[in-house]
Amino acid sequence: MPDWTLGELAERLGAERVGEAGLVLRGLRGLDEAGPDELSFLAHPRYRDQVAGCRAGALLLRPTDAELRPAGCAALLLEDPYLGFAAAMQLFHPPLPAAAWGRHPAAVVAAEAQVHPETWLGPGVVVEPGAVIGRGTRLMGLCWVGAEAHIGEDCLIHSGCQIRERCVLGRRVILQNGVVVGSDGFGFAPVEGGSIKIPQTGRVVIEDDVDVGAHTCLDRGTMGDTLIRAGVRLDNLIQIAHNVEVGPGTLMAAQSGVAGSTHIGAECRIGGSSAITGHIRIGDRVSIGGNSGVTGAIPDDRIYAGFPARPHREFLQQAAALARLPELLKTVRELERRLAEAERRLAGEPGAPAGEEKKHA
Repeated sequence: MPDWTLGELAERLGAERVGEAGLVLRGLRGLDEAGPDELSFLAHPRYRDQVAGCRAGALLLRPTDAELRPAGCAALLLEDPYLGFAAAMQLFHPPLPAAAWGRHPAAVVAAEAQVHPETWLGPGVVVEPGAVIGRGTRLMGLCWVGAEAHIGEDCLIHSGCQIRERCVLGRRVILQNGVVVGSDGFGFAPVEGGSIKIPQTGRVVIEDDVDVGAHTCLDRGTMGDTLIRAGVRLDNLIQIAHNVEVGPGTLMAAQSGVAGSTHIGAECRIGGSSAITGHIRIGDRVSIGGNSGVTGAIPDDRIYAGFPARPHREFLQQAAALARLPELLKTVRELERRLAEAERRLAGEPGAPAGEEKKHA
């Protein structure tokens, strides 16, 4: 991990420097962990109370938070400290050196495949006939590339990934370990006593600059394509069903699932363990809270949460009401008891509490 001076970081991050340019920083840690030779950051107001006790040598801060830094602590001031944190992490943790171009002796490549000479194929990699692998792409050990699949330039395919026949990856795509691209969609026609499998004849098409998390599965289309648009980020253990389209720049957290033929718009934010039903449209710039169940279409620029998913304000109101249910239930039971007593008094039932007129008779 390389060292950086405060002045070098300020220049690289486009930040205003407060402190000695020659201060050497050897890493980046959280507010409660950083030491005098490390950088830390404040990105969310909820952590403001931790800044006073922070021992970091320098802090990434918004200009409006500059007065929070402890005495003697340097600072890098920028409008988006979290974005600065991401950039600083890349500086302190550059990618490991790539293996030399070529192929491991244990890689198996069909004669009909087209593999650019400036690629790396690790041990146990299999490339089937008609597959194309572009310049600068690296396939780690035990990856499998199906017939006529196409992988663009500068991709990084981690070990254990399966890229099925005829699927397409654009440029600079990253697949984490165990990703399956182009598995069969869940297509079956019910018949008496069982079902008949429907051949899944489409593809998965992944555009440029997409990052797919470990053990995520992207099903091929039944007839057309499953589309993952440019800049999409998918977390681990996600299921994307056949003929789904995920719009550009959308982020989806772990263990979420999208049923077939659903369209998700651009720049959406989908929380973990969310379930989205099939054949609906989610608009652009939609945020969906974690553990939500989306059962219908959502227009652009909305925030939804809950099961079934509903507008966030409505979800909060219902959650608040639900928290009061035990108290409300006690109130209702007391009102029912009083009503029953009043009805017995009016009916003159034996044993009913005496009314005022009987007390004064």
